[in-house]
Amino acid sequence: MYLIQLARDGLKEDIREGLESTEFATLGALFQEASEVEEILEMKKTSPTRPRGRKRKTMRFGDPEDEHPWDNPEEEDEEESEEEE
Repeated sequence: MYLIQLARDGLKEDIREGLESTEFATLGALFQEASEVEEILEMKKTSPTRPRGRKRKTMRFGDPEDEHPWDNPEEEDEEESEEEE
């Protein structure tokens, strides 16, 4: 029990104040609730009026013919050396 109290006292003050309970059965329960409080505080920090930027889609090529020649420069070197022979 002392270890749980020590861990709770070591949390940031704003997280500690946001906890629903002061007693926890396990360290895991304490850290789970602290994590949830931290997520809520982070959501409050970010402005809801500020639009979030969209993630850019990465280009994925499944067909080798669609790949750019500069993606694998080693293959070009091998082809050139075969032509020289």
